[in-house]
Amino acid sequence: MKAQNDILGITGVVLAGGESSRMEEDKSLILFRKKKLIDFSLIALKPYCKEVFISSSKIVHQAFDYKIIKDEYDNIGPIAGIHSALKNATTDYVIILPCDSPMVKKQFIEFLISEIVEDIDAIIPKNKELLEPLFGIYHKRILPVIEKQIIRKDYKLGHLIEKINTKIIEVQDRSCFININTKSDFQKYLSV
Repeated sequence: MKAQNDILGITGVVLAGGESSRMEEDKSLILFRKKKLIDFSLIALKPYCKEVFISSSKIVHQAFDYKIIKDEYDNIGPIAGIHSALKNATTDYVIILPCDSPMVKKQFIEFLISEIVEDIDAIIPKNKELLEPLFGIYHKRILPVIEKQIIRKDYKLGHLIEKINTKIIEVQDRSCFININTKSDFQKYLSV
């Protein structure tokens, strides 16, 4: 599949604003197979996106050669990053990836993009019964819905997905969603 950035106009955003409390250091910067964890997501998005941003308020991410977008709302989890991503994107569609998932494959990105249909607000992958909203595509038109939800202090992405016109797609390959949250995760997947 050809990179679609000229056809669809997609912004890629890597969510890197989390506290990494279980890792006890900024996991986005940990070296994994000779690359920083965040690099895997940035590299995966670049061929398919008109622009790629890092969603973070951390000074360390300013050293990367990507525009940094900061959350308007602090300490409310990933919904804040998705809100900021949609607000700052110059395209209608935004594809989100977390900063700690080094197994994302280009086939997965291409599959997500191929599922875009004009009247769909979000494309969310699912593996078995588990939704993966941090690996989804969102349309800018849902911004007012997110803002209302944040004002009500409802930060659950599952509730957002229920409110908008969401296309759930089954993904058989669970490995795309592997994320490195702890030092034991790091050791476990280093040899995979």
